[in-house]
Amino acid sequence: MTNFFPYILIILFFLTACGEKTFYSVDFQEENGSWAFADSKEVQFSIEDTTRAYDLVLDLEHGIEYKYQNIYFKVNTQFPDKTSQDQILPVDLADRFGTWYGKCTSKTCSVRIFLQQKTYFNQIGDYQISFEQYSREDPLEYVHALGFKIF
Repeated sequence: MTNFFPYILIILFFLTACGEKTFYSVDFQEENGSWAFADSKEVQFSIEDTTRAYDLVLDLEHGIEYKYQNIYFKVNTQFPDKTSQDQILPVDLADRFGTWYGKCTSKTCSVRIFLQQKTYFNQIGDYQISFEQYSREDPLEYVHALGFKIF
């Protein structure tokens, strides 16, 4: 009888090695737990392959004391050809009953927001994306961290 154990280890190694690979990642921490209008978060990255599909993700951490069901972002994208596009992005953080989305501890909640999945960049070159909080409150309390990732 043949011993299958080494084969199982090899298969497990390849399955774990094929996980999600990060192309770009940046995290911003709000030291005082609030996010002011004037404090936009800017990311810059370069695209060299327009045939590859990418996932664009925001990771938001907020306190359980956050008093709104959602958050609004103003997103500005500057393309390599120097054109730009503004977009208002509303994101629900809780359902209508007040139950938070994402993973929560006794003090904070972390939610992953898929901005675009399996998207292609049309231009080779440098991109710049800025995120501003776009709510009625300045500063917006209990926003602890924002991360942007490209997979």
